[in-house]
Amino acid sequence: MKAERAQELLKHFKNNGISQEPGNGLNKVLEYQDIIGRSTAAEVADFETSLDQDGRKHFIWTNFLTLAQDSAIDILKNTVIHRFLERESVAMDETWNKKWKEHHEANQRLNDCKKAIYKRISKLENENARLRSSLVNSRAMRGEAQDRNRELSAALWTAQDKAHKFDSMKALLS
Repeated sequence: MKAERAQELLKHFKNNGISQEPGNGLNKVLEYQDIIGRSTAAEVADFETSLDQDGRKHFIWTNFLTLAQDSAIDILKNTVIHRFLERESVAMDETWNKKWKEHHEANQRLNDCKKAIYKRISKLENENARLRSSLVNSRAMRGEAQDRNRELSAALWTAQDKAHKFDSMKALLS
């Protein structure tokens, strides 16, 4: 692509306007069309990228006034819109990567908390089982103690009854 000549023509169009009148104006328009028409899409995109912001606006404006509408739209797609989509795609990728990382970190914290909770639950279940076992043993021991207490109470009552009878007999004999 004849980038220097294309820049000269853009500067001319910016300063003098675009003239389709036969002669010098039309010759410059045809020369500009020839330069753009003989260039590849990549060359046109590189040329547009090399321009400053004001030059880019003027480049798009000139294309719409000098080239066929389809060609101007294709150049607009390959330059401005492509660059915008690339920039937005990168921004979206960064956003989604950031959100995925946050989600992954939150999920990791959740899993860590789950582990701590499951450990605590397991510890409480073990303590509960130990306490239940202790309760069963205590109830069994209490039942045995109550049975022994009843036996001893019955033996005591029997002994007291025998002692009372012995005292009664002793009193009768004396």
